[in-house]
Amino acid sequence: MILAANLDPVRVAEDYRAKFASYGHGRESRVGAAWHVNVGKTSQGAREPRYRACFDLMTQRGNRAQSTPFPGPPLDFDHVTTHGPAMVGSPAEVADRLNRAAEMLAADTHLVSPTMGGCPAGEFADLVELIVAEVIPQLK
Repeated sequence: MILAANLDPVRVAEDYRAKFASYGHGRESRVGAAWHVNVGKTSQGAREPRYRACFDLMTQRGNRAQSTPFPGPPLDFDHVTTHGPAMVGSPAEVADRLNRAAEMLAADTHLVSPTMGGCPAGEFADLVELIVAEVIPQLK
């Protein structure tokens, strides 16, 4: 996990491309990125209460599973959801962050994971609809 190891994702992508090229492949390398996504009609609606509950649960599970804590400070909800690997916000905010991440990493593919444990079916359908109807059209 990039956050746990305090690695620079741009450097990781660059190192991967260099290593790929060093093996003499006859084609260009491709880089994909995976993001945990929660989109709401508003930024606050995407963050509370559903994503906050998911973040808290995953943090608790991670802490219990670790024999030693991750190096560095504990994960911060606000940082993870605005500058970290979780793309959480309104459709415009999520599209903007995905576009910036694609540019920064020169990523060819994005895997968005809208899975929210315990999310009611109707709420999940609304989330997917927002991604399809309002996020994807804004992607470069």
